[in-house]
Amino acid sequence: REVRLLEVEEASATSPATQEDETAGQQTPVLKWYHWGLIISIGMLGPFSQDSYVPNMPEMASELHTSSFYAGLTLQVNLLTKGIFNIWFGHLSDKIGRRPVIISSFFAYVAGAICCSIAPTIGWLIAARVLQGIGESTAALTQAIPRDVMDDEEERMRMMAILGFIRPWAIMIAPSVGGLLGVAFGWRNVFMFLAGWGVLNLACAALFLPETLQTTAATAPGGGGGAPAAAAGDRPSVKSQLRRLFCDRETCGLLITVTLVRTNVPPML
Repeated sequence: REVRLLEVEEASATSPATQEDETAGQQTPVLKWYHWGLIISIGMLGPFSQDSYVPNMPEMASELHTSSFYAGLTLQVNLLTKGIFNIWFGHLSDKIGRRPVIISSFFAYVAGAICCSIAPTIGWLIAARVLQGIGESTAALTQAIPRDVMDDEEERMRMMAILGFIRPWAIMIAPSVGGLLGVAFGWRNVFMFLAGWGVLNLACAALFLPETLQTTAATAPGGGGGAPAAAAGDRPSVKSQLRRLFCDRETCGLLITVTLVRTNVPPML
């Protein structure tokens, strides 16, 4: 009996410390103003890259000795790539964390932008735009970070609205900025400008951006620099989430409507 009482006393004495350690592991990081500035820059880069070179397509098609159809195909394959990798990156970031996905995707973005700037043929350019689209897909994670760090629902929705408001502005100003850069320096330097922006985001994310995904007490080997394990271990699979999404009539109707508007099908009809 005395031995068992001693064991119970020792367990009760150490349990508060253990609980404090677990609570520290679950602590949500506080993002400063420069963190939000970086998140806004990450969210803007994808939509800006999508349309920034559109005014320079005639010059691009002439230099690469191709038709306007193949020049426009560089935009379509980029959109298709982002549509696929947006879903995959979101699921992957729920597993290994936001930070490693953002950093690794920017390596693909910078490589794709540089390959676009030196493309000798239209086939090279299309492949480079696919690679660049993989990196642009990380912009979707900017909507997940407020959910990670903000417990107040109104504050979280306000920040997500701000981030969503920036996207159409980036799409709107991208052709003007890209057109001016193309006229002044050539269409290849538009991609070099995007590559420089990507390098800046990559460096800032690697140096300053903390991991925002809620973590468990057990982390990956190597201490604080390792990738965290998701706190919610019972997350639904991507397959079940897609099934629930596309079985909803309102969602399917909205997707069809947005697709028709984006592809200018109504004027054609």
